[in-house]
Amino acid sequence: MKKIISKCLLASLAVMSISANAQNVLSVPVGFDAYRKWDQLPLQRIGVRAYMRSTYDRTGGGSDASHFLFMNKEDENVTLSVKGKGILYFFRTNHWHGSPWHFKIDGIDNVVKETATSDPVNAIKTLKETAFIPNAAFPKPLGWTWGATKGADLIWVPMAFQDSMSIAYSRTFYGTGYYIYHLYANEQNLSQPIRSWNVNKTPDQDIVDLVNLSGKDIAPKNINAQQGQLKLNQKTITLATLKNPLSLVRAVKLSFPLSKAMDLERIHLKITWDDAAYPSVDAPLCLFLERVPSLIARKRSFWSRGFP
Repeated sequence: MKKIISKCLLASLAVMSISANAQNVLSVPVGFDAYRKWDQLPLQRIGVRAYMRSTYDRTGGGSDASHFLFMNKEDENVTLSVKGKGILYFFRTNHWHGSPWHFKIDGIDNVVKETATSDPVNAIKTLKETAFIPNAAFPKPLGWTWGATKGADLIWVPMAFQDSMSIAYSRTFYGTGYYIYHLYANEQNLSQPIRSWNVNKTPDQDIVDLVNLSGKDIAPKNINAQQGQLKLNQKTITLATLKNPLSLVRAVKLSFPLSKAMDLERIHLKITWDDAAYPSVDAPLCLFLERVPSLIARKRSFWSRGFP
């Protein structure tokens, strides 16, 4: 049983049934398939291990800047070195720090720059728009630079490697980095073979189009749904109790007047699966979404536009 509890005005849930042997036959979506099959995000991935690494201080200090594993040469200061079969899914630096970057995939060096690389000292003063170089390898919304984010360079283009992967910085001044990658134990259970990424590859257009739908309602329409209107007159209100066997919640939608946003941002949303003693989700709405004062100031209809 799944219990979803909150205080709100309008609520709806979309629920899809799944077959009894679904997890036995589903392959693990990897690379761009992980975007295409976003509905499989809640499924446990056997034989997959996710890692998050950064340029944190290995001595225990609090600084994340300019901590390198080793130096190969003057312009190749390594911040991440991985052995195995896997995919780098996320890369972040503060501004252009470290650029040009070396993404060494299975022994092949892929050099990525950023617009600010040529004049980093004056970049903030002189540049209004920035981009990765080569830009075709990291199109929006899979790649964003500090000119748009106002602080960070971000890449969500999957970079697959068969045997090894490393990241190195050409410049070491305030070199920050945050990375997420997966390693795979059983390639036979993957949705597609692992093929080495290179900087000349461009993301599939269907993925660019799909992620550009972020914030829109892309949940399937032809599945069971519950919806209704609630009065905020009790300390705890149950939105729904779902007893559908072998089912998957595909969407939870909450709607209310913008004028009530400040009152509702601290209301807790609790979700409990299968009669567990404690909820798996217990957090105020503002932790899921954009801060309400910002929402009101900009007269936004939606708190956030994440994917999925």
